[in-house]
Amino acid sequence: MKAEHVRKKGKSLLADPIFNKDLGFVRTERDRLSLRGLLPSQILDVKKQEETVLREFQTAWAKRASEELSDEIIKNGVSPDDVRKWHVLQALQDRNETLFYKLLMDNFREMSPIIYTPTIGWVCSHFSHTYRMGYSGKGAETIYRTSIRVEVEQAYVKM
Repeated sequence: MKAEHVRKKGKSLLADPIFNKDLGFVRTERDRLSLRGLLPSQILDVKKQEETVLREFQTAWAKRASEELSDEIIKNGVSPDDVRKWHVLQALQDRNETLFYKLLMDNFREMSPIIYTPTIGWVCSHFSHTYRMGYSGKGAETIYRTSIRVEVEQAYVKM
């Protein structure tokens, strides 16, 4: 594995999902990258982190999700537990993209219905309730560009 040269340190590094390794930073990296005190003292390799997130994805909060049944979610054929699983994956993607994609590749059959239809269809149709700001505001930037493109296309059709 090749060492990565990172120019960010401290909180800005932890806020960047591309370079953030969560508890995967070893002690020497924590010292060099000014992370000591910003993370719990425990160190977990990628495999252990993947097991932890997968356990949360599969079981944690499942009871709570079943207790908070939303008629609107059920009417649309999406289980509340699938929406909860989507939130687990999105929170992971927001903080650690490497682990997110590793987890997705290793468990694609189980996770594809969560990141694709029908769950993502429901999430998109309820965007104002599920919106989360990605790092450096790229989500808002994409929405802004899309709305401009749609306005331009509509103006062109009217001509």
